[in-house]
Amino acid sequence: MTSLPPDITDKILKSNADVHKIEATMYDCLHPEIFGSYEQRQTNRDLEMIAARLPKDRIIHAMDIGCGTGNLTLKYIERGYRVRAVDLSPEMLACLSSKIPLKARSLVNAVPGNAFDALSCPETREFYDVISFSSVLHHLPDYMVVLSLALQQLRPGGFLWVCHEPESSGHFESRATIAGALLKWIDNRYILTRKALVYLLFAIKKLRRPIRIDYSWSDYHAREGISSAAVLKSLESYGASIVFYETYNSRFSTLLAWLDQKLQILPHQHFRFIAQTPLS
Repeated sequence: MTSLPPDITDKILKSNADVHKIEATMYDCLHPEIFGSYEQRQTNRDLEMIAARLPKDRIIHAMDIGCGTGNLTLKYIERGYRVRAVDLSPEMLACLSSKIPLKARSLVNAVPGNAFDALSCPETREFYDVISFSSVLHHLPDYMVVLSLALQQLRPGGFLWVCHEPESSGHFESRATIAGALLKWIDNRYILTRKALVYLLFAIKKLRRPIRIDYSWSDYHAREGISSAAVLKSLESYGASIVFYETYNSRFSTLLAWLDQKLQILPHQHFRFIAQTPLS
């Protein structure tokens, strides 16, 4: 992926700020594909794999880029990690802060800002044990540059963790079945209905007209997807090794996600991975 023109980059960043300002208080309700039990089991499994490889004799430092309302940050603090939680949206950070238990607040440094700036700090070079991106890369103007900067911020042997990203359409096999088409249709109808209800309920709560959110610029890379093969190849060219890689189908309905996994009737459209920097 090449760098985008400055005007496109500005549009993406502004759209993300605008969208998440509106969506912040509704975010958890609008995204069951992230907070549902199926995705959460995968996320907890990934974290277990990372934790098993981290040093046990010192404080662990994590950076959660695009932390949102705290999907990964809250899991880090449950383990006693110190976390720098970065998000472009102050509103999303406010939601995260409201979830942090009083006794754990000293573990979190929540910082408004963009990924590029957060990962360009020379003072924290080779400081972090884990840097994570959960459903974030497709929001970034230039995710390849951001990932290369993340590697520089990791200690030798540190972990780069990426979750829930859309795979490039060029990766998909051309196979379709009636059952697969039906499952996809049901899932699409489910999320459209759910979002409409969430918009309506929050509008009633705030006594305002329902708002339909436009994701066309904020989710800039979601339509075409991201080539996981290209991303992993780039990371390996920097000396990182791939500890874990998985493709799967994220579903808004946990039941449909489970059925999709069991039946294997559709090509996988999402990916996640863990990469490790060289030990020395």
